[in-house]
Amino acid sequence: MMKISLKFFVLIFLLFSCKQNQSNLSQKKEKLDYQALGRDIVTQSQATILSHLSFAIQNQGIPAAIEYCNANISHLIDSLSKVHHCNIRRTSLKLRNTANSPRNEDEVFVLQQFHENYVKNKRLDPRLVETDGKFIYYQPIVIMMNTCLKCHGELKKDIPTEVEKKINRLYPNDQATGYKLNDFRGMWVVEFE
Repeated sequence: MMKISLKFFVLIFLLFSCKQNQSNLSQKKEKLDYQALGRDIVTQSQATILSHLSFAIQNQGIPAAIEYCNANISHLIDSLSKVHHCNIRRTSLKLRNTANSPRNEDEVFVLQQFHENYVKNKRLDPRLVETDGKFIYYQPIVIMMNTCLKCHGELKKDIPTEVEKKINRLYPNDQATGYKLNDFRGMWVVEFE
């Protein structure tokens, strides 16, 4: 009788272990799927914004591109959110547009961690967090192009006076200048529905 009970116990244990391993593998795959999807969404969003801004810069100059950005980028991101069935945003510790403020302590914490890693010359790897049963993807934004410095670089050096005046008029509380190439700027937030 003892042998039967022991065999039964071992069988139940093995079945439970297999079920647990399948569940863990399923969760890992789901997490990898959301990471890949988040990366793709950010790549498409960034490319869309850059193409619109490049068009504005080429056709009307940087001051007009700042006007375009002020009037249209939020709507463009909202449209991308609808297309991808998620909530896409950008945020930073140094804001230009206060509508892009971090929405909670978690976002502030992730921004601070990215910034700390940047200061310590560590890699800025994207993160995927599960909160209340939904996934949130965070991807750092790094200044990668000289064109970005025309609006986010150093005043008087990278940013012409006419551009500085336009920024000050449209964003009176602007903090988003003083950057150099490869500086950490902020992050993308993709909240999956």
